[in-house]
Amino acid sequence: MEDTTKKSIISGGDGASSSGTDTPEPTLAPQLQLTPQEKTGDVGDKKADILSLVRSGKALTPEQKGEIGGIMLTKAHIYNFTEEERTDIFEAISK
Repeated sequence: MEDTTKKSIISGGDGASSSGTDTPEPTLAPQLQLTPQEKTGDVGDKKADILSLVRSGKALTPEQKGEIGGIMLTKAHIYNFTEEERTDIFEAISK
């Protein structure tokens, strides 16, 4: 019998246990969990890397788009991007 109590909501698990009496806390996919730097707000270097990459004029790889897109969807408030920075980021992701 498969244990469904530990399935991520993102990976298709519904979070309900097989017995129906024990509901676990939802968990995020590993790439969406906060890094130690994000937990402390020390994201200046990562923010600079992101802005340098998106402003380089080079096409982003699918992996880069995924990582930056995930940050923008779930963690952008930690990075405090300006409106101009957000515009540059989303423009680069959409290419």
